[in-house]
Amino acid sequence: LLLDRCELLPIGTSREVQRSAYESMCPAEDGRMLWAIADDSSVVAWDRNSGRIKSRWDNSMARLMTGVGELHSLSVSRQCVLAGRRDGATQLLDSTDGTPLRLLPSLGAALRSVACCRNTPRIVAGSENGVIGMFDPLTGEQLHQWEAHSDSVEALAWNDAGSLLVSGSRDGTIRLWRCGPESAEQLVTLTDVGEIRDVQLSSNGQTLAVLLGDDRWIHIWHLDRLRKELGRRDLDW
Repeated sequence: LLLDRCELLPIGTSREVQRSAYESMCPAEDGRMLWAIADDSSVVAWDRNSGRIKSRWDNSMARLMTGVGELHSLSVSRQCVLAGRRDGATQLLDSTDGTPLRLLPSLGAALRSVACCRNTPRIVAGSENGVIGMFDPLTGEQLHQWEAHSDSVEALAWNDAGSLLVSGSRDGTIRLWRCGPESAEQLVTLTDVGEIRDVQLSSNGQTLAVLLGDDRWIHIWHLDRLRKELGRRDLDW
């Protein structure tokens, strides 16, 4: 694989911007905006071409109580931006201008991961106590909640159809879930995987990419054979 060009995105020159620490960067689906968490308490969006800040949302809880207002996770779709909060709630922002839309119910523990479903109105949030919650971003209604892992849910990923969800946990397992509009059924558990930092699914759900701890490699699982075998047992997604 040859990379012909490396492009650097300027992110402003103000002292405020230079002092900020950024994490959990997510590009918009159309590539025009780049979103990130700033200083653990704000969500910032830049215009990709100019590098100018287009929007900034500051969590008011961060000014009231130290630590409670921290943001740990971020996900972006065409409809909305998700920010997972330490108080267990999920903040929804408008993906066009960053204005706050609504606050989803808390899962009772700090959120470590969030994920938008690309083609269906569902989002998921994973907490540090191993619980996953499924919500409708249009209404804010909680659709489903289940105990997914014995430790923190560090990463979540959907396939495009919203029929398959992957969760990675600090307990060293990766689990595949067949999801309905208001349900999640466990299909497979991959054990003793290691310290999971991130998981990503291909759009068709056939390839799973996993990033572990300080590993310099991306681990790839081809799920087509697994899907074929599960299909014989009526467990396809």
